[in-house]
Amino acid sequence: MRSSVKARSPGDNPRRSKKATALAAAEMHLVHAAADGTLAVVGVLIEPGAFNSQLEPICAVMPDSAGPEVTMETLVDVDRLLPQDRRT
Repeated sequence: MRSSVKARSPGDNPRRSKKATALAAAEMHLVHAAADGTLAVVGVLIEPGAFNSQLEPICAVMPDSAGPEVTMETLVDVDRLLPQDRRT
């Protein structure tokens, strides 16, 4: 079993609003590989706003530009990265 986080800025996927469709400021993919090899991937679009302490350890190890993978030793409660309203 393995989990990873992949992040990029700007994001790859558009966010939709009533006024326009534009790329998200950043995007994070939460990837979980089960022991049987199946994958679950959740995409999280990130926009500027209220401080989220769960992002801090992730941002602390992210490089300023593309490069090799970085290992993070800190546990992150991914449930706190997701919006409270998950219907959309």
